[in-house]
Amino acid sequence: MRTWRRLLTIGVMGIAGWAGAESRALANGRYPLANQLVIDPRSSAHMVARATFGILATTDGGKNWTWICEDAIGYFGLEDPPIAVFADGSTVVASSKSLSVSRDGGCSWVRATGAAGSRFGVDVAVDPINPQRALAIESAPIDGAYSVFLVQTMDDGASWSDVGPTLGGEVLVETVEVAPSNPDRVYVSGRMRSLEQSALLRSDDAGQSWTRLPVNAPSAVSAYIGAVDPRDANVVYVRARSSVDTSGFALVSRDAGASWTQVWSGPGDVAGFALSADGAILAVGGPIAGIHVANTSDMVFRKTSSVGASCLTFSGTALLACAKEAIDQFSIGVSEDLGAHFTPLLHFPAITPRDCASSSSAAVCGGIWPSIAPSLGIDAGAPATGGGASGAQPEPGPGGGSGCSLSSASPHTPPWWLGLVLWLAGTRRRRSERKPRHPATDCA
Repeated sequence: MRTWRRLLTIGVMGIAGWAGAESRALANGRYPLANQLVIDPRSSAHMVARATFGILATTDGGKNWTWICEDAIGYFGLEDPPIAVFADGSTVVASSKSLSVSRDGGCSWVRATGAAGSRFGVDVAVDPINPQRALAIESAPIDGAYSVFLVQTMDDGASWSDVGPTLGGEVLVETVEVAPSNPDRVYVSGRMRSLEQSALLRSDDAGQSWTRLPVNAPSAVSAYIGAVDPRDANVVYVRARSSVDTSGFALVSRDAGASWTQVWSGPGDVAGFALSADGAILAVGGPIAGIHVANTSDMVFRKTSSVGASCLTFSGTALLACAKEAIDQFSIGVSEDLGAHFTPLLHFPAITPRDCASSSSAAVCGGIWPSIAPSLGIDAGAPATGGGASGAQPEPGPGGGSGCSLSSASPHTPPWWLGLVLWLAGTRRRRSERKPRHPATDCA
């Protein structure tokens, strides 16, 4: 479970820290991969992606992407912390370093103030109707026990406060989501500690009280909230992976978690999960399964792509996916036909470090970039002054972006090693991968 991975991460940080920047090559020893993508609620041109080697962002619809290292934010390099974007374009990261917010495109990061200052961040969800508001889950060991807290911000992450009583420690929580049609309806998912049973917590009063409901998923798996229907707060989707085999599956409840129906299953992780803005189309997928799409009225899925999606999200009617550069020929792509064809929005070798002042949190990234760049097919050269690079994007303005629409990236010539990696990667395509966490309608 991600919660216990986080606690383990904290324990090994002291041991791993000595390795220094050189250990960050090959994206912290992991395959370079984007595995969550969120879109600014006020401007689709501003997108933020979590990758296995840091945070990526674009403010011009995907023409240019910049990179911020994990060290700038303060989390450990083996984490996949959930991310979200507020109404003002600020980015929030929920990591083992609590909740961290950047208001300048990733150069500077500030820890959450108020109750949310000294706990582990587990998940964060921005209210889709009021994106100045967000709810987050935090955990902390108190008197030797595992305790879970729901916290809230109403001012784009400037301040946070506890909501209601502690959720206790009976459920190892994983995800939180707000119903778009009812801001008082909040869902939290996870796994019971005492039983090998997935669980859903539902609040009808914005987190003041909770009803605990079982999720009839295969044993010893956590249920991750994939989405809540934008029109009906009682319709909630979860995704999970079986503990007894390598299959993944998606379930839906139409009665606020009282009962569940499995609507899809396939090989490997359900790393991609997205519900369209009108709730009419559901897309699921994974590194092995490819991408499958269904109308929610009948839940008849059809495979639209073999792209091994590590994230999925809708932007209007467009479907965006994260994928393996060496196999799928893009790292982030956009499809106007539900996955039948993708146009690249990001090739990893086109990434540049964010240009930040030498006094900013991200100044440390300049010294790390030369060890990261080769794994992306980039000749890093000398680090730029201030930890950035020339040609970096402007900071997000009000609403987070320039207001332009999604656009395809400029043509890119693959690095010389891509052919070899393609051949090697083909032999591994059917292997399951480390499970990333994706909230709600981005990369669930």
